[in-house]
Amino acid sequence: MSDHAQSHLLSAEDMVIPLYNALLTLEAYLASISSVSLPSQIATDPAYQELVEQFTSWQGQIWNQFYSSLLNEQILAQAQEVNNFFLADKTAPVPDDLLQKECQSAIFETGQPVSIVQRACVQFSNLVGEGTGFVTQLDNIVATFTAADAAKVKAALEQVNTLNQQFQSQEQDLNKDMLGADTTVLTTIAKVSVDLGLIVVGDEDADPLKPLKEGVIQIGKDVGKAIVIDTQVGATLTALESAIQQLDEDEYQLFQILIVRQQLGGITSQTEPALKALSRIEIEWGRVADTVGASLHDWKKTGMTQIGNWASLMLLLGFQEPSTQTISYNGSVWSASPV
Repeated sequence: MSDHAQSHLLSAEDMVIPLYNALLTLEAYLASISSVSLPSQIATDPAYQELVEQFTSWQGQIWNQFYSSLLNEQILAQAQEVNNFFLADKTAPVPDDLLQKECQSAIFETGQPVSIVQRACVQFSNLVGEGTGFVTQLDNIVATFTAADAAKVKAALEQVNTLNQQFQSQEQDLNKDMLGADTTVLTTIAKVSVDLGLIVVGDEDADPLKPLKEGVIQIGKDVGKAIVIDTQVGATLTALESAIQQLDEDEYQLFQILIVRQQLGGITSQTEPALKALSRIEIEWGRVADTVGASLHDWKKTGMTQIGNWASLMLLLGFQEPSTQTISYNGSVWSASPV
């Protein structure tokens, strides 16, 4: 039995939770890549002007198409529209077939057999795929750093990778225990930067490093609060600081380029969580579309109740805009401050 064919067996929670978690995962990766800047050695070189302009434009496009269009104008707006149909039906009941047609008008465009959101997912995947061209260009630039000490750069990158793993281990997925009657569940993504100050080749004005390829997901009451810098994370930050101090200016530029390269790989690689999450969004929305587009018999039997519950539950899940948090060291302890 296909994923979509099983949709009538699922509860509203089973339809909402995988969709919501996939949206959060994709948002976390996109929030990270949308906030990074190419290192100054690239950004200030006229030879790379076209690359910088195209990369900056693409960053804005992928974030806007996801957050403004796919998430808010389509997924959340369609759930709201479907819920409004059910609320209206409670006060002024309409025939079941008319209610189904109203819901179909929210989920499908007239004459289109594939739902609006599923088609948008395909279009978005194509846009994300354009990032592979930037990966190739950065690989070519990396190859020009022939004098850099690869071992020192690798040592710094290993600390970045450890930091990624530690923050990911702190994250929490949405689960059924978080879903209570009429209880709104808020989420946001923390875009993390590390203020390294003078340690970066003695540059007081150096921009904070943005090392993570995934923003930190926050769910529930702690949304917007400072992320946790525990002993393990603090030790990794100290090790990262020490590793960066060993780099000369060119090696630090290479280090930054490789971080951006990793962040790009995080959303363009088919084996990474971001594109897997996009695929999951398409699958989970397909369950909704199949239920709304089912036969009138199936709609009356299970679909109508299922979609009504799904829509009301979707409205309890709130997506706040990503926040920015900067990690700094005060001489004794590392801490994060929301901006």
